[in-house]
Amino acid sequence: MKDIKQDLTDRLLLLRNRYEVAFHTASDAGPREIELYAGVIEKGLHDGLESALRAARAIIDPADMDTAAFWGTPLGVLLFAAGGFTGLAVSQTIAASVLHCSRQYVHELVVSGKLLSLAPPVGSTGGRMVESAGVRVLVMKKLDRIVN
Repeated sequence: MKDIKQDLTDRLLLLRNRYEVAFHTASDAGPREIELYAGVIEKGLHDGLESALRAARAIIDPADMDTAAFWGTPLGVLLFAAGGFTGLAVSQTIAASVLHCSRQYVHELVVSGKLLSLAPPVGSTGGRMVESAGVRVLVMKKLDRIVN
């Protein structure tokens, strides 16, 4: 699994390549500058900087943000903890990915009152939903235990 800085670097390089293809121009930023910028974004996410959050959200493909696979990556977990998931509710599948646990354990967190269950949106074909703020608190606690 990629580390956060490498994931950000790869996404920035892809973004630069898309820009060059779309506008037929070469970007001045080389791989070293992009790697440095990725490090700045990563540190900013760890420090909870809004500017880093905006930058990270800008370079991540919006389609990735709809998948549990992305939210289970180190970058996805850090972005979630930094407030990068903007919805009020998150599916139990995404909650399980970001918490690195099973959906059954997420259900146990709901039953025990550690997470608030929310009704899915009208007409939704998705599964059960939980309050994203509660998941964020649990992710931040988990990250604090890892760092400290």
